[in-house]
Amino acid sequence: MCGIAGSINSELLPEHIDLIHHRGPDARGLIQTNLGPHRVQLGHTRLTILELSEAGSQPMFTDCGNFAIVFNGEIYNHLALRAELGRISFKGHSDTETILYYLREFGIDAVRKFNGIFAFAFLDKVNEKLFLVRDHFGVKPLYYFNKGNKLIFGSELKIIKNNASYTKGIDTSALNSYLTLNFNPAPQTLFKDIKKLEAASCLEYSSNGNLRFTQYWDRKQKIDYNISINDAVSEYKGLMEKAVKRQLLSDVPVGIRLSGGLDSVVLGYLMDINSSSPIQTFTVGFEGKGKFDELDDARETANWINTDHHEIYLNQQEYMEYYFKSFYYTEEPIAAPPVPSLFHVSKLEYQSVKVVLSGQGADDPMAGYNRYRGEKFLADYQKILSYCHCHSFPKFFLLIIN
Repeated sequence: MCGIAGSINSELLPEHIDLIHHRGPDARGLIQTNLGPHRVQLGHTRLTILELSEAGSQPMFTDCGNFAIVFNGEIYNHLALRAELGRISFKGHSDTETILYYLREFGIDAVRKFNGIFAFAFLDKVNEKLFLVRDHFGVKPLYYFNKGNKLIFGSELKIIKNNASYTKGIDTSALNSYLTLNFNPAPQTLFKDIKKLEAASCLEYSSNGNLRFTQYWDRKQKIDYNISINDAVSEYKGLMEKAVKRQLLSDVPVGIRLSGGLDSVVLGYLMDINSSSPIQTFTVGFEGKGKFDELDDARETANWINTDHHEIYLNQQEYMEYYFKSFYYTEEPIAAPPVPSLFHVSKLEYQSVKVVLSGQGADDPMAGYNRYRGEKFLADYQKILSYCHCHSFPKFFLLIIN
């Protein structure tokens, strides 16, 4: 995780970059340049994962000086992309440097070929444009504020909220959405005039001050519903293992946040068989016994996949302390009770590793929740339920009991 920040025609100060120091404690950078008649500033805080030397420092410019990038994320296929770039003399082996030159050579539409999780700003001084881009599923955050010819953006809201060009206020329509959904979907935030860049989207700022939005990937993918169950399971298994192997691309150790659930067990096993070194696992537990505590299950899993296991407890007082501290980092209200415990265990993780995988969200595609039993039931009896919808319920009831 790194932090990116930037502005056009609005002053970005070193103390603004300090606000996101926690995202990248290893290095910081802030530069000023121009985009036609406009003054541009780009800032970055770096967590070193790929290319540990200064060759990976950001903001990063091409050797010609006409293109620059600030990048947060990881591009898993960057070595394949680099192989397409011919005789470019690279300073290091970071994915940031790869995509900087790839975008220079092939243009912003080349983002379609990126396999990874990312949020970045790409400055093209030749065509006098700045692009903000977010990954296919919106894993990496990117916020922006635009007023007149001013643009401010960053990995976190505090970059914008603490800028002199921004006037604080509440977006009441976003508040309504939050009270309905328990979160704000992109592009909404609770803060007036601050937006989240949508997933698979690109914002283009031209030197004339205009903004243009494009979607570089169709979220409605074609699905083959005729595939057999066995083929689907085999395909899913292969895709899952490929995904885990990609996530292990790192110049530093990678660990996993282990729970007692199906999701992290599968990921931990796949990490173990695809890693040349022992995997480190981390679990947070609670005082007392009950369904809320997964330490016993996590220990059993750690023993099974033979990991270097670490544990930490969280008591009630600590939970409340982390609950209030977490607001500074989450920034937007999230209806997720585990946030304080994840905050707590992350401190333990940082003592040993810089990169941690987790099963967050993996239970959904693996149908790990009880509610999916109901969805399977509805799918199995779809034809009968359709008959019920098309005819009166009494007739349907008589059909069932007879």
